[in-house]
Amino acid sequence: MLGAFAACPRLGYYYYFGGSKRKALSEPQKERIQFLKQLSAGHLVAGEVVHKAIRAYLMNAKEEQIWKLSQVISFANMLLDNAIQHTADITAGVNREYDHRAPAIILELFYGAVTAEILRDDLREKMRVSLEQFYNLPDFQPFRNGSLHENSLIERKISLDYEGILVEGAIDLMYPVGGDWVIVDWKTGENDSEESSLQLLTYALWAHEELGIPLESISLFKAFLTEGIAEPLLFSAQELRRAKARILQDIELLTEMEEFGDAANWEAFSACGQPKVCVQCAFQEICSKK
Repeated sequence: MLGAFAACPRLGYYYYFGGSKRKALSEPQKERIQFLKQLSAGHLVAGEVVHKAIRAYLMNAKEEQIWKLSQVISFANMLLDNAIQHTADITAGVNREYDHRAPAIILELFYGAVTAEILRDDLREKMRVSLEQFYNLPDFQPFRNGSLHENSLIERKISLDYEGILVEGAIDLMYPVGGDWVIVDWKTGENDSEESSLQLLTYALWAHEELGIPLESISLFKAFLTEGIAEPLLFSAQELRRAKARILQDIELLTEMEEFGDAANWEAFSACGQPKVCVQCAFQEICSKK
């Protein structure tokens, strides 16, 4: 969420204040903002699908049901197709009921920036590459093996309470090796080293503060699926303290924004006006960019 403020303060307002059920209660477009919050860029949807496909593979493998690569890819394609169909339904005004959470609404299709056929082919190819790398590459074999441990954690949701504000996330994979623990974060995009490192360090903070695992017993890895690289993130106690300080600074910044956000004063949150950001924004329908 704080990443949204960094990309565009107006975007942060829509996500954290305007689209919240408990904040900015006088926001006149609240219902529409809450709907638009469901939109997600195609590459993010594909990344989420890859994570779900890997989770399904690992959970089944833990139960001694090993999926073939073709099954993993087929499952991912099905999830993507569901999102594309759901977007088409929403755009056409068709409402469907789902047993569980509805599929994502794909931003580019909702705004008509690309055809479903072109987007499907592009995202399927990217997902195929990532899943083949995960399934076949020796660099990822230790992670696949580690997930089979009875105490492994697969997509474990976590939260840290700092000054009444919850810092939440989900660890893709965590497993023990002897007396140590390995934490893995699957990456389907480019190496945004600072933010992705902060994310992993936050997981280390959780493991240390909530589970009591000594820092020297924690190993962190970024698993870049597209590039086929498992990159260790080396860290010290000092770097972990810096990461915690960064989180607390972000919380302090968010607290300073509360007065304006709760008052639904969206004009206090400037729009970035950057075309590359705006074209990927779920709220382009209502943002004046002023």
